[in-house]
Amino acid sequence: MLKLEGVSKYFSKRKIIHSIDLIINKPLIYGLLGPNGAGKTTTIRMICGIIDVDSGNIYRDKNFNLKSIGYMPEEAGLYKDMSILDEILYFGRLHNISKEKTLLTANPLIEQFKLSNELNKPVSALSKGTSRKVQFICTLIHEPQFIILDEPFSGLDPLSSEIMEKELLKLKSEGKTIVLSTHRMEHAEIFCDHIFIINNGKMILDETLQNIKANNMKNSYEIHVLDELKFETYVDYFKTDADTCFKYIVKLDNNFTYKQLISTLSGNKILFFKQETPTLKEIFLHITSKK
Repeated sequence: MLKLEGVSKYFSKRKIIHSIDLIINKPLIYGLLGPNGAGKTTTIRMICGIIDVDSGNIYRDKNFNLKSIGYMPEEAGLYKDMSILDEILYFGRLHNISKEKTLLTANPLIEQFKLSNELNKPVSALSKGTSRKVQFICTLIHEPQFIILDEPFSGLDPLSSEIMEKELLKLKSEGKTIVLSTHRMEHAEIFCDHIFIINNGKMILDETLQNIKANNMKNSYEIHVLDELKFETYVDYFKTDADTCFKYIVKLDNNFTYKQLISTLSGNKILFFKQETPTLKEIFLHITSKK
């Protein structure tokens, strides 16, 4: 288990992180989200022991100790005068791993990311996307149980992004615990089981994605019926191309309630009825705009 309890951080007497509490204790993918400058990277660095907390405590058990963390920072943490191969081997040595074992671990990802013919290329000559791939490989060299990825998709082309996505799911299936910090809400929505949202250094949301969705359902419904409905001015509707049914988007308000909607549907054959679910992006924008 990793537990932050009342953790705060100051920079130049300015409070950056305000008494954050969080618990990470399951092999899930946790999303750490927030606007620019919210305090995400500072929080990650305190978790990794790179910077100290100024107040509060961080508790780590054996599965979340500092040696078991694999951290991929947003900023490139590679030595530009090294080749890709030397960089990978160097990270292996940092973890006291033999060359043979390092390559055994790295080779599948080297193949996946199509880096086999570029291993002797200096890091200084790499694009941002290729540098991210190398960083990702170096992060996993010691086969960590707890992995923190800060904007891992930044700079990746669509094909490389797809490979990264598959690797995330593979790591989760292997029982790894992952913290994913990203501005790409579509990735957070696809991969994350639990969401933390930080804004202005404060934790403003700590909940499973499933519960977040359930608690923020739209007051809007998609309905497919066999016979045309008679509404006043409360809905937009369109007819299917196949001319087999009528489709409606019904947005409820104080003038037209759920009870009235059900009454309107009475006697009609309902082919489809679903309450619209907001995207994580919509929920994120709504929550952060209020804080």
